[in-house]
Amino acid sequence: MRESGQAFYYQPSDRMAAWFLAEQMSRVLADPEAKASSYDSVMRGMEQLLCTERSRRSAHVELAPPGASSRLPGESTSSAGEQRAAEVARGVAHLDEARRRLSGS
Repeated sequence: MRESGQAFYYQPSDRMAAWFLAEQMSRVLADPEAKASSYDSVMRGMEQLLCTERSRRSAHVELAPPGASSRLPGESTSSAGEQRAAEVARGVAHLDEARRRLSGS
């Protein structure tokens, strides 16, 4: 998630939802008697976090491959984009710390 293209759009609450979803997914996949509704709830959560191509298209979000740029030649990186990238990095660090605390590490 840290390196995903959609991470740019995530707020701290989205990162916590992703962490919760990952925990739920781990439990569902480890349970040989998991119900179809459990898998469905995981898939719905992934769609809400724009983790599927279908959900990104529905939200009109198009991700470019690494190294691709939507900027025009000679155009500089906006400071707003740099600020948002720093916010994402801080949010990921916060999520990592919360995960560490919750796991007791």
